[in-house]
Amino acid sequence: MFQGMAKPEQRLWMPVSVTPPIYDGNMFVTTPLADPGGPVTVELPPPVPSSDAERWLHQLLESNPQQRLSSTDLLALVAREPGSASAKRFWLHRLTHLTSLQRDVHVVVAGSPQYPQQLREAFGSPPMLYVEGTLDPGDLNAVAIVGSRHASSAGLHAASDVAAELAAAGHTVVAGLAVGIDTAAHEGALAGGGRTIAVLGTGIDKVFPAENADLARRIPDHGCLVSQFLPGSPPSKTSFPARNAVIAGLSAASLLVEATERSGTRIEANFALAQGRPVLLWGPILGQQQWARDFLRTPGVAMVASAAEIRDHLTESRRIGY
Repeated sequence: MFQGMAKPEQRLWMPVSVTPPIYDGNMFVTTPLADPGGPVTVELPPPVPSSDAERWLHQLLESNPQQRLSSTDLLALVAREPGSASAKRFWLHRLTHLTSLQRDVHVVVAGSPQYPQQLREAFGSPPMLYVEGTLDPGDLNAVAIVGSRHASSAGLHAASDVAAELAAAGHTVVAGLAVGIDTAAHEGALAGGGRTIAVLGTGIDKVFPAENADLARRIPDHGCLVSQFLPGSPPSKTSFPARNAVIAGLSAASLLVEATERSGTRIEANFALAQGRPVLLWGPILGQQQWARDFLRTPGVAMVASAAEIRDHLTESRRIGY
């Protein structure tokens, strides 16, 4: 066990306070911790579609008993559905493009049995998910592995090794398909023979960065790609914080392998804490960084140095109902 880390039974996972959700109609907002030992403030949008076209499709899917339609089936359903001409044109264009890619993409609506349980329980869960691959009940044991795009060799090896060990033990590994720690985590999970979920900051039909196109092609056979964004959506400044919220929401715990004090990784950690999920810091790399030691004062944050310790914390958090 990493020196200075409390044993699981000594460190209770306590929920942190969250300010009432506020949404400006455009983006997620996170407030950095003014006091690392104080409450976490995370402002989230309500779980409603953001456009008339999305609302129309959401209502259509809610009324459809299948609740899980491939892009081809959805295209046929939209084509024969009466209603808003502008919404139909919008979706016919998007879905025709999506089906032309010959990928097994389906849409899952919040409230349907296929919608991930942990994400359903999270603040601001997306009303619809575009999924390529399979969601699985075993994903309740998922662990997010996140960190810097500009990771050190030690960070990349740690992310890959921990992901492989967790995946081999039956834990789904969740990350954001970014270069650096995310890529190492996905590759490690695949090498470990387990499942991995890549949460995209773009539409399901786009891969960012492009250099991870091959990885994105391999993941659906061993997990899935997930996007909350409309097909065709490019990456943006607001899409990645929103993606980070979904990463946290899908995961029973989040492991920060390597990060700076102000980064997207810290945003994901704040989202995880706001959802009542443990945040674990990789001690061999972050243990000597002052911001990480300060962050340990926050309820729900602990330092770990092995996959076994991560599993111990997951077991303890489930035992006390955190």
